[in-house]
Amino acid sequence: MTTIETTTRLDHTTTIAPRRTRAGEPLASLTATVFGDGDYMDQVRIRDVVAALGDVPGSGETQSEEALYSYPLLERAIAALGGSARAIAADDGASYALFDWAAALAPRLLVVLAGHLKLSIAAIEKLGDGSPFQQQCLRDLDTGAAAGVGLVTELEHGSDAIHLETTATWLPEQRSFRLDTPTAGAVKFMPNLATAVPRCVVVSARLIVDRADEGVWPFLMRLRTAEGLVEGVDVKPLPDNGFGLWMDNAMTRFHGALIPESALLGGDVAGFDASGRFRCELTVRQRFARTTSPLHSARLCMAGAAVSAARAGLELAVGYASHRLVGPDGSSMISHDHVAGQLTHAMSDMWAMTCLVNAVRAHCARGDVDSGEVALWAMLTKPVASYTSWAVIEMCRQRLAAQGILRANYLTDYVALCEGILTAEGETWAMLGAAGRALRRSEVPHLSGIDERPRQWWYRLLVERERSLAQDAGSQRHPDSAAIELATAVAVRTAVDAMCTAAADMNDPAAQRSLYDLMALYGLRHVSEHANWYIAHGLLGRARAARLHRNLCSRAAAVEHRLPILARAFAVPEDLPAPIAGDTTARWIAFAGWDLPIRPRPLPKPSAVRDD
Repeated sequence: MTTIETTTRLDHTTTIAPRRTRAGEPLASLTATVFGDGDYMDQVRIRDVVAALGDVPGSGETQSEEALYSYPLLERAIAALGGSARAIAADDGASYALFDWAAALAPRLLVVLAGHLKLSIAAIEKLGDGSPFQQQCLRDLDTGAAAGVGLVTELEHGSDAIHLETTATWLPEQRSFRLDTPTAGAVKFMPNLATAVPRCVVVSARLIVDRADEGVWPFLMRLRTAEGLVEGVDVKPLPDNGFGLWMDNAMTRFHGALIPESALLGGDVAGFDASGRFRCELTVRQRFARTTSPLHSARLCMAGAAVSAARAGLELAVGYASHRLVGPDGSSMISHDHVAGQLTHAMSDMWAMTCLVNAVRAHCARGDVDSGEVALWAMLTKPVASYTSWAVIEMCRQRLAAQGILRANYLTDYVALCEGILTAEGETWAMLGAAGRALRRSEVPHLSGIDERPRQWWYRLLVERERSLAQDAGSQRHPDSAAIELATAVAVRTAVDAMCTAAADMNDPAAQRSLYDLMALYGLRHVSEHANWYIAHGLLGRARAARLHRNLCSRAAAVEHRLPILARAFAVPEDLPAPIAGDTTARWIAFAGWDLPIRPRPLPKPSAVRDD
């Protein structure tokens, strides 16, 4: 693959030592909760490998140049983690850890992971039949010699995959398929293909056999080799996106591109007999569900990645606000209530999303959970987690003002990353609405391992709102909005359940107390957000409203006291090369290469925030 030189970046250390904590310490217990069911030391190992890649935000590169840099990063990451992308893709824990740490420490690696590991390698392994052609493609994908991409979205259909128009027409005499883009609206729109590197891609296309439509299926093809695009394929790079996101988005059309019979990822459920007749006993809906199944795992990977990026940004923001002195009295930035208040609320959001994603990932990894339930949890979790993460990181960027807008401090890259994750499958609330409609058709599924339920009065209000929204006969007036409200209510209540269970499982009383406070603050904030609804339904009178306000204030104060340790529990490397991650003035003067005296910083005035 092509390698490039990057422009000047701030100096940084690439060897990250794991933090040393004892199992009984609050910090260790909190960090173990962040890591979820994954092996603690494996998380640290993958974190350090990703950090050592040195993907530090720079300046002076075009989006196309930055996109090109993603592919050598992919090869290096695979090599550093044992040399096999197939092994990583097959290991849920390793996959999740790689996605999460790439989002926090190597954002340009993150943008190619889903296409490579989940939409290509995992799709071939899960849906294919092990043919020599498929194995050959897997060998190239395994080392990163070829990059994997999933081609699903089309210009007029977006992520509405059941209505895709790209065709794969069966040619029985040649035992092959012909890929075509029959209409302008069928152009594959957005998948990352503009960079000239070898590609093994999985194309979602409508199978046509004897002029009969056999539904949407996945097809494997070598779209680009070292010699260039294969015959019958055109790729047009799209204009730069507005968020500075380093992606090589493109428009792709097919006009008679030929792929072999074994390109159909039909496994043992579909194929052609010796006479060229198609055999498949699945219904059209079953075929579609099978074709789109790799998306579910990719969604859970990206949901956690968004949360990880926001956690990293929040840790940077809390650290900077703690040592940044402002005003004539030399008080710390975090001692001002408008800053501490927003960081406190953001902290409850990120712990809620962390526990939600961890619980959903663990549940969906079970062998007894069917694909339909996995699909539902993925559709429910990804929009809520990614939108919450975007809101948190954007708040952090704004609070840090000039420091927050400079790429060297990572926050703008995290914002861009969350924007990309939100946009990857179109209008994000459409997915949440689909989840809400699915919830209306069946009972809300229960996450395995979530055995604890809060007993507080505010939790009963969350449950009552969810129940009422599920049974609301008036939802037909605004069916889309009603479905989104229901899905959001389920996600919020599930996040609280996940936090309660995680707290109960902790082995340190101080850490447990902190997570219970975070849980209560998160739940109370959502009751407060919908106060008008609760009042209208006779569930929130004057006395309970006053109690709500008192409880909110007390829980917020408890969380605010522990902001530093709660942020450090996110385990972002302490020597992250962002100027705001250390002595900001000294780091910027060193960057400029100027010989200026650095005035010793006075100790900040005492504040309500403490680290215990």
